[in-house]
Amino acid sequence: MKSRRLGSVGRRVSEVGFGGWAIGGDKFETAYGPVDDRESMAAIHRALELGVTFFDTSDLYGHGHSEALIGRVLSEGPDRDSVTVATKGGVNFYRPGEEPEGDFTPYGIAHAVELSRARLRKDSIDLYMLMNPPIGVLLENDRVLETLSALRRAGKITAYGISVTDAEEGVALLKAGILLDAIEVTYNMFFQSAAVELLPLAKKQRVAVIAREPLANGFLAMPKSTYDFASTDHRSAVSPEYLDLFGSMFDQLDFLKNEKRTVAQAALRFVLDQPEVTTVIPGTRFASHVEENCLASELPPLTQDELNKIHAVFFPEDENS
Repeated sequence: MKSRRLGSVGRRVSEVGFGGWAIGGDKFETAYGPVDDRESMAAIHRALELGVTFFDTSDLYGHGHSEALIGRVLSEGPDRDSVTVATKGGVNFYRPGEEPEGDFTPYGIAHAVELSRARLRKDSIDLYMLMNPPIGVLLENDRVLETLSALRRAGKITAYGISVTDAEEGVALLKAGILLDAIEVTYNMFFQSAAVELLPLAKKQRVAVIAREPLANGFLAMPKSTYDFASTDHRSAVSPEYLDLFGSMFDQLDFLKNEKRTVAQAALRFVLDQPEVTTVIPGTRFASHVEENCLASELPPLTQDELNKIHAVFFPEDENS
């Protein structure tokens, strides 16, 4: 497993990480359907065996269950100190009805950090990120960054950042001079906008980039004929039109599959081929998925011909102009 530097934080992490959304379970209908905790912990153990040193989770995933599983396994292992754990907070489920856009108040952030520390069994959270905060929260409210800075000075967190879906939000924050250690952003073949401006800007400012949803919630790992989503799987709410689109695009990527790699591994390689990306965090439920994901670190970069063909799939208008 190759490693990359985590921005200016001063540590290195595996370039393929472990995304902890799915192992939170489907009790709150915000994940990928039913899970078995024994399988989830086996996946975490296998990740450690294969050299994964970056684990990403959130207090939202199973309302703390993902954090608790990761904390349990890591606390029992000898390599705890070599592993970087990132978690996220801010989505308000602790006080329903209050702070409907998320609890990014000083109390809300500090309270969430304390609970995450306990579940992760860590004195200091290696990287704490605000999860999908409204952009104005950071641009217009100094108390948020002051709170994160105070938590770092107190040793409750080691570094901090944000997790966003839209790359433009990350760009706006960096251009405004908001000091962050890391930005987690959606980046995959389906959604490539982060490469336009965010990745170069993050590199210039030495901000780590964590590529979330590198397999597009699994749609870059399975043909449409295998779609069978449980009612508690968030993908069951995707419209038929988008399911058709995702399935069609996956079929057009069949040229990426060969005797040495799957389409999913090529999709991870596509993200890792961006040198500004620190690590990818594919969501993982099974040890077999961990093994497939980790092999992407050993693969050679995609060829220019393959990149040209990928571009033609996702930007056909460029080919016709």
